[in-house]
Amino acid sequence: MPVPKAAKTLAKSAGTPGNVPRGPIPDLDLAPPTEAHLLKWARSLDAAHPGHKGQGKWLPSLDEIPESFLDRISKIGASVSVSPSGLFLRTVDMHLEPVQVSIGPDGISFAEDRGLFTVEDDFVFLSPSETERDAKDGDDTVILLAGGASGPVFGNSGNDTVLGNAADDSLFGDSGEDLLVGGSGADKLSGGDDADTLQGGDGADLLKGGKDNDLLDGGAGEDRLYGDTGDDSLYGGDDVDMIYGGNGNDLIDGGDGSDNLFGGKDNDTLIGSAGNDLLEGQSGNDSMSGGDGDDTLIGTSGDDTLIGGFGADSLSGGTGTDWFVFDAETSDGSSDTIIDLNADDIIVLAGFDELLAAADPLLMLADAFIVQPSGDGLLQFGDLHISIENSKMLDEASFEELVISAIQIA
Repeated sequence: MPVPKAAKTLAKSAGTPGNVPRGPIPDLDLAPPTEAHLLKWARSLDAAHPGHKGQGKWLPSLDEIPESFLDRISKIGASVSVSPSGLFLRTVDMHLEPVQVSIGPDGISFAEDRGLFTVEDDFVFLSPSETERDAKDGDDTVILLAGGASGPVFGNSGNDTVLGNAADDSLFGDSGEDLLVGGSGADKLSGGDDADTLQGGDGADLLKGGKDNDLLDGGAGEDRLYGDTGDDSLYGGDDVDMIYGGNGNDLIDGGDGSDNLFGGKDNDTLIGSAGNDLLEGQSGNDSMSGGDGDDTLIGTSGDDTLIGGFGADSLSGGTGTDWFVFDAETSDGSSDTIIDLNADDIIVLAGFDELLAAADPLLMLADAFIVQPSGDGLLQFGDLHISIENSKMLDEASFEELVISAIQIA
């Protein structure tokens, strides 16, 4: 089969990085076996990325092409397909002018000086033979082939998209608003600067947001998430997760499983969801909700709000004026325990129709109450049982001497 004119044009610059003729590339009729000739003859054609030097071999086959990549590639009239022979990048009627191309066993990249892509914007496929990739500057898309390398991959500057495979990947966004997707495997994802999105996928993943307001989703598996600085949103997903908010006003949701959630500095929101969770607000005015399960909520310092939810929960406000909130809708007959009740702490009882411990029956008409008990004891409202321990009230009055204000909570 003779080599087509377009392939000959590219082949002339084989071995000479950057020596691509300026001007339009002839239309490429890339029906097999023409593609084979093109890939066979094309070599190091991209001076900006000498690490992409080709050896005239087929790329490994790609088991699955992420749909997000296909959406982006289709916008410029190109396409990607898979056959038993290898991976094909079709560039029919693209007319990129001038163009830089790199095709070889270590990846594919292409760029144009103007239009949808710049010389800094690359699509790169990492093969099993490549163990590390620096995506350089620009808004890059890097895809680790199935069964191939696991990185590390460095996005550098620009808004990068890095998609891992089933191996244990190491993906680093560096600066720019990056999207890092680990896939299956025990992945390590680090966003770096700016507002990044990290998705661990299956497996026991380690996710670090870095600076700015990041979104971290551990997915399935026993994950560890670190928000670092910024107002981060951290979601543990399934299984037993460890989540640390760090600095900033963070939203932390453990998801399913018995999770350990730590707010860090500033005013955080912690949600245990399902499982027997540990929620520790640490410093700042934090809001904690245990959800289902027998949870432990610790406010530490600051004016915290503690909501046990379903199950037999243990609540400790720590220092500051803390609010212990109990709702009739989540009262299931389990016994909750307040470990420390200080003079300025408040118990909020919402939605209870019957007040069994009230001395004044008129107070039963309100839908919610603010209660400041004196001393240790048991507070009972219908199916709700609250045990008060280690109370540090200012007087020596017995628990039966309740101070109850019929203040309705909106």
